[in-house]
Amino acid sequence: MLDGVPGGVAAFEVAARFCYGQQIDIGEGDVAGIRCVAEYLEMSDAAICSGVGPNLIEKCESILEEGLAAPQGRIRRCVRILRSCEKLLPDAEDLGIVSRCIELIASEACRLYDQSPLLCDQEPDHEEDNTMSKPALTQARLNDATYGT
Repeated sequence: MLDGVPGGVAAFEVAARFCYGQQIDIGEGDVAGIRCVAEYLEMSDAAICSGVGPNLIEKCESILEEGLAAPQGRIRRCVRILRSCEKLLPDAEDLGIVSRCIELIASEACRLYDQSPLLCDQEPDHEEDNTMSKPALTQARLNDATYGT
């Protein structure tokens, strides 16, 4: 039905509701998908849809920036957004969503554990690493960002 549309039917439906001026709710779990579908549909002009306020791309970027900037629960939000990006590759990567999340998680982890050089100064022990359930590429990039290897 909507094969090839990033974010699938749910993200497309939000984009359509936005175009008709309806109230839309965008959360951490769906902001990446909606951002990808907005790019796919070239929704960079507010006049095309609702005609008022920011366009859908700007709205998603604002939500991403606010979510990634708020200090309380930042890593949790980033991980939630990053997990939602797994099914949006390569679109989420091309839009920089994956990189922003990985960089922020690594930076926040080093900041939180600044007094413990164990986290940021040593290579991870993959045998004891409990995050290996994430896709290997994402995990490797997160390790590189955190440990600077």
